[in-house]
Amino acid sequence: MTAKNSSKLSGQTFVVTGTLVDYSRAEAKAQIEALGGKVSGSVSSNTDCVVVGEDPGSKADKAKQLGIKTLNEAAFKRLLGGASKKAAKKKATKKATKKKAAKKAAKKTATKKTGAATLSGQTFVVTGTLDGHTDSSLISFSRAEAKSAIEALGGKVSGSVSANTDCVVVGTNPGSKEDMAKQFGIKILNESAFKYLVYDNLDPSALLEAIEKKGQNVLQYAKTLKADRAFMLKAVKKNGWLLQHAAKALQADREVVLAAVKFEGFALQFAAKSFKADREIVLAAAESGNSYVLKDADKSLKADREFALAAAKKSGWVLEHAAKSFQADRDIVLAAVKQFAGALEFAAKSLRADREVVLAAVKQDGYGWVLEYASEKLQQDEELRKIAGL
Repeated sequence: MTAKNSSKLSGQTFVVTGTLVDYSRAEAKAQIEALGGKVSGSVSSNTDCVVVGEDPGSKADKAKQLGIKTLNEAAFKRLLGGASKKAAKKKATKKATKKKAAKKAAKKTATKKTGAATLSGQTFVVTGTLDGHTDSSLISFSRAEAKSAIEALGGKVSGSVSANTDCVVVGTNPGSKEDMAKQFGIKILNESAFKYLVYDNLDPSALLEAIEKKGQNVLQYAKTLKADRAFMLKAVKKNGWLLQHAAKALQADREVVLAAVKFEGFALQFAAKSFKADREIVLAAAESGNSYVLKDADKSLKADREFALAAAKKSGWVLEHAAKSFQADRDIVLAAVKQFAGALEFAAKSLRADREVVLAAVKQDGYGWVLEYASEKLQQDEELRKIAGL
């Protein structure tokens, strides 16, 4: 190829669209570049020429709208003239091999981090604000976080919508990019759909990191792992609230539920109804701070004195929702105030006048504020006031 030929297309920008019979896309690109031209993936006012093959799609239409010169394959061959197709093919093959290797390496990196290069080869555009209000999840993404999430799954992020865009992620106030995506017939994901795409494709460790960073609502978008028993068993041991978003089958799994309520007593509300009659699980919930266990437990446990006594020993708070007969039961009240002084507030009037019960509460409290729940007579008791530091 002569020096003259090598600069024949210098300064000109080409777009190749459709299928060429005698050239692959890489070969056509190499031929143009061999003659000094440049190749772009999208048609714009800066495009000098569009090479049109079979089934060209919207790029050919856009070229006509903008008044850009178009060449069919025969005209393209004539333009190339004396260029050596063999040399260009060799260059294209070498470049394609290099690109394939780079793509493979990127896929390997993405797979290592997420478990699957789900978005490999796809180009995304993010527009609008992903603030978590449109889907009520309150999980927000900055533009940089959204870009990072897409790239972690093997995808690419562009700043502008074109015919090469595969998907546009739309938040609030998306602007003209959403309209352009509709014009091109490009797939659009709302904020909720984007979160399903991201979180349902993370591996277990990456999902746990995301939950720690963004909160428990992340799990609702991980359809696969929230139904994975091994993952959920590990997850609820770190955060019992996650039981809320577990698959129903796992909310009915005794081992998973027990692990959840041991971490967070109020997770009991998300467990299958049958567990509200499970003594061990309800007691574990009480011990982990659920003061409503004697309100929400099954009727069989609510009426069980021995259970109420055991629950009061785990958490004095449960006395608030205990049956009136248990609030007047001296053993239960005494157990409750020894665990939490403030339980005296919920004791029957007769027990708030019981010196031993009040003394136990004052000793547990250590500050004396609990005396305000005692009878007037005991509030003036000098020994009690001294112990309370009043």
